[in-house]
Amino acid sequence: MLIDSWDYTKSGIIADTTRWMQLIVAVLCLGIPFNGYILRVYRGTTPAPEVDGWGTLFTDGLKVIVITIIYILPLLLILILILGLMILTSPGENIGNPGIAGGFFESLFTLLYYLMEFVIAAILPVAYIRFARTGLFIEAFNFGAMWETIGRIGWLNYVVAVVFIALLIGIPLTMVLFLFLFILFFALVLFNSNIVVVAGILAFLALLALIVIPLVSVFQARYLTLVYNFSGE
Repeated sequence: MLIDSWDYTKSGIIADTTRWMQLIVAVLCLGIPFNGYILRVYRGTTPAPEVDGWGTLFTDGLKVIVITIIYILPLLLILILILGLMILTSPGENIGNPGIAGGFFESLFTLLYYLMEFVIAAILPVAYIRFARTGLFIEAFNFGAMWETIGRIGWLNYVVAVVFIALLIGIPLTMVLFLFLFILFFALVLFNSNIVVVAGILAFLALLALIVIPLVSVFQARYLTLVYNFSGE
């Protein structure tokens, strides 16, 4: 799957500079049409789809954003509960002296937050792909069908695949980010916080991100599409 995903990205994006530039423009448009393009990849289009029909790309991209917001709402609610409990159990507050009980519930909600974060991160790819292939917004929340899809793939196989691609992409990107932060810190010290130097480094980092985002995103989307295809749908 990795080789297929790389060949897909290489032939569809790297070898086609026009499409690559179009995707960079799509990222610059707040990423909205770029989200719409990724949906086309999720549909299993081979080779990589063209970047056309910008109106549709914007519409689909907005739908992706709405789906994402709906999914993360429970996380936001739990965060609010955790913050509330932190305030109640802080030393400066004496509201009924919640003490140990408040600390227990704070820990419980924190654990629940991380658990839900993992579950949502695992389900979202299937939700996006199901929406992309059916064209029905409500299908992104058809949990029964999504559970069956993951079941046909195999829960262990699916979770391992999702975690693997997250680490494969996340670790190198994190290392690069820390490298640039180190360079930025070094430049601040060496050039006495020269604004021109700092702006130059930040501009280069932004340009590098614009170049890399289409490659990484299409590669990941293709990989997740192939994983989804194991369900036979």
